[in-house]
Amino acid sequence: MEISKELLSEVLGEDVRLGVYTTVESDEDELVQHIMKIEIYGNRVSYWRYYKEWDDGSTMVRCQINISELAFKIEDWIESKDINVIRIKENKLYEFYIDAYIDEETNELFFENSITSETKIKGIIAVGEFILKEINEKQLQH
Repeated sequence: MEISKELLSEVLGEDVRLGVYTTVESDEDELVQHIMKIEIYGNRVSYWRYYKEWDDGSTMVRCQINISELAFKIEDWIESKDINVIRIKENKLYEFYIDAYIDEETNELFFENSITSETKIKGIIAVGEFILKEINEKQLQH
């Protein structure tokens, strides 16, 4: 299971960073490299973000969020967007995850609660990534 820094940044409202940064350990004046990446392990998502600590300097800070809490935030974000359900149907994205389906009467996207939480979270992330891609493509067209 993976999540992009773009979706994570959008959903959390934070500037999620990837890459490497170097700090000096104050006790020993030793240079230390920090690899900034998104890691999903167990029920936690670990990521790096910019954090302004002092007026004259800044640093990166490692943050964590519970994956179920993140899934709820992504669902809320999905609901706040103008979802093109027809495009989701055309790409059959929801069929890859047994938890996501389209209600034929209301034409709305839903996530089942009766399946495993891991499958549900994968489906929510996949639909979130798809919608973010759709939004970015629309912005490029205008």
